[in-house]
Amino acid sequence: MSNSVSRVKRLWLWLIEARYAWLALGVIAFALIVSLRPQTPEPVIRLTGLVLQLLGIGTVIWGISKTRALFGHPSFSVKVKSWFERFPLRRKSPVQATVAAILSNATLNARGYVMQGPGPNSTVETRLNALEENISSIHERISSIERVMDEEFRKKDVGTHLTRHLNGLTDADTVRSHNYFWYDPNPEDWPSDTWDDYYSVSTGYFKASSLPDDPSWKWGNPWRLPYDWSFSDGQTFSIGGQAFLVSGPHSGYTAFGKAVQYWKLVNRDKFLYWDGGGDWKQYVHAGDITLWYDAGNTRLELHSNVLRRSYYKGNLTSHTVQYIRNLTSSNSFPSAHGLVQDATYPQTPDSPLDHQGKSSHQYDRFLRDTIFQADIVNESNDSQ
Repeated sequence: MSNSVSRVKRLWLWLIEARYAWLALGVIAFALIVSLRPQTPEPVIRLTGLVLQLLGIGTVIWGISKTRALFGHPSFSVKVKSWFERFPLRRKSPVQATVAAILSNATLNARGYVMQGPGPNSTVETRLNALEENISSIHERISSIERVMDEEFRKKDVGTHLTRHLNGLTDADTVRSHNYFWYDPNPEDWPSDTWDDYYSVSTGYFKASSLPDDPSWKWGNPWRLPYDWSFSDGQTFSIGGQAFLVSGPHSGYTAFGKAVQYWKLVNRDKFLYWDGGGDWKQYVHAGDITLWYDAGNTRLELHSNVLRRSYYKGNLTSHTVQYIRNLTSSNSFPSAHGLVQDATYPQTPDSPLDHQGKSSHQYDRFLRDTIFQADIVNESNDSQ
């Protein structure tokens, strides 16, 4: 039964598609029946023909009205109504309006643009030319707005800062890092934040965080290398599932003037960096990420430079954001007074620190060696 009803519905919809044809055939059939029946008076036949002619003229007017509306011109009915409203002897009601405005320290910004009109009786070629000019004008306006937006973004000087402090063990193999994050300069008055992260003492790997996971961020790198990570010059190493080209060790200085040897890592491929689930996404292209890690005992990230490129609906835009982070202080490095020179620390990835059987004094030395304060004063957000 349901199949029969469905078939009838589909047949009905198919017939409705040709409703104007059925209407025309019905009118013609009715006129033939009236005109060809026996003993039909001649005036009736003439009147039937007149009705058919009037219907034909109405069809032409209706078609012209539809065509005018398609090209943005007023329809026939609107033109007729407008003509009657302009009757010179018709009385019109006066219109009164009052406008009041109070302006205090007002600033007015205005933009103007011109659209090309094809004219009321233009040819198809003229209309196409006007359309091309308007599309070009729209593209120029969009580009101009993008430039203004870029300038506004560049005017915002934003700095982010982060301090990590490893302040104790929560169990035999878990060390807690208390983190404080803030903005300076902070033109938008964004709030600061604090949270705790937890790491394995024996492996150096991240365990957990008091912050909930944000699935929008598709990639990240550790601020300190796990103990089983080792690098060599010319190596391709995977971080977060992405390939990085390794060079070094290089000689250089930290942001606070400490002479170091460091490994330099550069991403090899393009990959997705951020996706909030909407039309906008951020990718990094090959070579857009540069990381420096201390080749010595601390294994800390000394510097990172990440250029993120915005895509809209799968298309690359001109919007970019670049984050540059520098380690500005850390007491993990041995000082001139030998504060941590006697601290135990794994020398190679083959011999991670084994906490089993060590005294609390050795735990203290390990923690002292890994207390990390990183004021990332040069972590900037620049739109380019």
